[in-house]
Amino acid sequence: MPDIMIIDDDAHISEMLSESLKNEGYTVSAAYSGTACKNSCSAEK
Repeated sequence: MPDIMIIDDDAHISEMLSESLKNEGYTVSAAYSGTACKNSCSAEK
């Protein structure tokens, strides 16, 4: 299954969506801002 990154500034929504996707078998990470997303994606390369 593909990896999914959730980018949302509302931690509660991100956590709910993350848990739902993990239960479906996806690998999920979260970022709470565009900058955090950019940093996380750069670190994974």
